[in-house]
Amino acid sequence: MPSQKKKELVDKLAQELQASQAVYLADYKGLNTQQFNLLRQKLKDSKAKMMVIKNRLFSRALAKIKKETADKLQSENILTGTLAAVFAYDDTVSPLKVISGFVKEINSQTPSLKAGFDQTGFISADDIVSLTNLPDKASLQAQVVGSLNAPIYGLVNSLSWPMKELVWVLDNIKKVKQN
Repeated sequence: MPSQKKKELVDKLAQELQASQAVYLADYKGLNTQQFNLLRQKLKDSKAKMMVIKNRLFSRALAKIKKETADKLQSENILTGTLAAVFAYDDTVSPLKVISGFVKEINSQTPSLKAGFDQTGFISADDIVSLTNLPDKASLQAQVVGSLNAPIYGLVNSLSWPMKELVWVLDNIKKVKQN
């Protein structure tokens, strides 16, 4: 029979799951306390939260919210070993970039991302690797704005070209008459 404390923890985890845009599961085995706390701080700066969670409690909390995702994680044997959950609240890709950068910074293989899920469903480890290679949200927005501005810039340039050409011809005539 679960204790009241465990029931409250499951309810708190369920609230965290609902509040987050995405959740990534990582194996943190091999990180010392100082490295783990440093990673937590970096994730906090990117509006994410990392928690060490017992696999069974996480599974129960997830089953309350997304039963099919909980079943998928169980069938893939992802909820085994040391588990840390990374809750992404704002940008779903930036926590992945933080973890990826942290792994490179400490020259280690841990934490290794096992899987994740968002509103659309399950995210495999291979898909997570693909997501880490994406530009961040601000860069993508800048690319979209640049793409939208390109045709306008081309139109302005096309419309102003005859006037520029006229100024160029008149300037050349002026230079010839001065000589």
